[in-house]
Amino acid sequence: MNSILIHNFDQVEKASNSLYVIDIDDTLLHYYNLNKKWLSKEGEILMNKYNKTEALRKLYNKWEKELHKVIPIATDYYGINNLIQFCSLNNSDIIFLTARNKRVEEITRYHVSQIIHQNFPIYFAGGRSKGKILKTIINKYNYTKYNHIYFIDDIEENCESVEKELPNIKTYLYKF
Repeated sequence: MNSILIHNFDQVEKASNSLYVIDIDDTLLHYYNLNKKWLSKEGEILMNKYNKTEALRKLYNKWEKELHKVIPIATDYYGINNLIQFCSLNNSDIIFLTARNKRVEEITRYHVSQIIHQNFPIYFAGGRSKGKILKTIINKYNYTKYNHIYFIDDIEENCESVEKELPNIKTYLYKF
């Protein structure tokens, strides 16, 4: 893996005419009680009762219901706003690419709006390979015009899939 480990958005390279592709969960924002520990605990309970496919389906449904009850917390409020400011002054853009399913689009957009007060495109991978999805997005929506593309995510496999599909993209593994 060639990803650079970072702990805040100020550590991301800044370059004019760039596209910054940012994950949402545990990268842009997180939830105090709806986190990886919660997923692990709930997943273990469901795995003991159901086969893997059914347990994962039930876990996602439970997570989706809980999502409507929680308040998002920025992982790095000042850092993301510094990046937004940089982009606005340097012919650069930000898009979000989340592993979430499109059926949570409304609450996702609402939670993102609680952290940043501008409207950026949000793309939903629906659990599919972010590398393949990003490759499609770049070509379909004419993001090929940028000199540099940066990908920021908290999950190593997502960074690896982007590196595999799009080797010219610089990836950052975000751990706040």
